[in-house]
Amino acid sequence: MVSLLQLWNGGFDAEFTIHPDESSHFITGVMAHDYLRNEVGSSPIDFAKEFYVRYPKIAFGHFPPAFYAIQAGWYLVFGVSKASAILLIGLITAIITSIIFQRTLRLCGTLEAFIGSGLFLSLPLVRIHTSHVMADMLVSLFCILAVTAFADLLKYKHWKYSVYFIVWTILGTLTKGNAFALILFIFLAPFFTGFCGPRHWKRIALLLAATILVTTPFFIVADSLGFNFHTNAYRLARGALYSWQRLHLLEQLYRATGPCLWIVAAAGIIRYAYRWHGRSEEETHRRIDIGCSIAWVLSVVLFQILCFITGESRYFLPALPALIVIFGYGFNDIRQKLSSYG
Repeated sequence: MVSLLQLWNGGFDAEFTIHPDESSHFITGVMAHDYLRNEVGSSPIDFAKEFYVRYPKIAFGHFPPAFYAIQAGWYLVFGVSKASAILLIGLITAIITSIIFQRTLRLCGTLEAFIGSGLFLSLPLVRIHTSHVMADMLVSLFCILAVTAFADLLKYKHWKYSVYFIVWTILGTLTKGNAFALILFIFLAPFFTGFCGPRHWKRIALLLAATILVTTPFFIVADSLGFNFHTNAYRLARGALYSWQRLHLLEQLYRATGPCLWIVAAAGIIRYAYRWHGRSEEETHRRIDIGCSIAWVLSVVLFQILCFITGESRYFLPALPALIVIFGYGFNDIRQKLSSYG
C-alpha cells in the first residue's frame, strides 16, 4: 500500500527537489555505503574528504550519522539507486503505520485501526515525506517506538522497557536533533498518566539520567572534532528566549492535519479526562497509552516552539502517529455514543 502511495506521488520519478537537504542525504548515504563496501578499516574522515572532492554535496558532520548508516546497510543488500532509497523510506513509513494500527487496535478496535492507519497515510505531510529521501520519517519511527516503550514501562514495570526506551532515544537523537523532545516527554508523561508520585519520580529520574548520560557523549565528542549537529545548547537556550514569537507554528501543525482530525482527537482527550479515575487494569492501560500520546504531541510542539530549529512543518511529523492514536480513541467514543442513540 505504501509503495502504491509512492507511485501515485511520483516518488520514483521525481528529482531531489523537495528540499535542499534531500540530495545531501542521498549522497551521504552513498558515501557511507562506499566506505563500508570498499574502505572499511581506513580513516572515515579521510575517506569523507576524498569523497567530498568528487561529490561536494555530502552532509557528513552536518547531520547525525544514523540515517546514513541505515542507508548504507540497505544499499549493501538492495543496491544504490533512487528507487532503492525510496523503497527504504517506504518501509520505514509502513512500520510506523503498523505501529499505529497495533496501538489503535489494542485501544479501540479493528475499524478505528484501519481508519487511523489510512488517515495517517493520507495526510499531506506524510505523503510528501514518504516519497522523498529525508530523515524525518526515520526519526518519527524511533520517537514513536520510544514513546511506546515508555508507556509499556509504566504499564508492566519491567526493566527491559527502560532499555528499549533508551535505545530508541539514542537512535532518534543520532538521526535528528528534534528527537531530543523525548527528554521533555519524560518530564510531561507522568502528569498525563497519573504516575507523578514520589515513588514514580524516583524511577523516572533514574531513566532520565541514564538517557542523558548515554545520549550526550557522542555529541560532546563530535563537538570537539568540529562537527555541528544542530544541538548547540547555547543556540537552543537563546531560541527559548524568543519562543513567544513562534506561537504561529501551531497554525502549521493545524494546517498539516486539518480541522476534522483535531475535532475527533479532542473527543478522545475529553473521553480520556472523563475516565481518568478508572480502576480496572484495562482502564489504567488506556489512560497510560492516551496520556503518553498526549504528552508526546505536546512535547513535540513545545520543543519546536522553545528550541526553534526551523519553521518547517516537517518538524511536527514525529507527533502525527501519536495524534492519530488519540484520533482513533475519539472516533471510537463518538461511534459508541451514536450507536447507543441508534
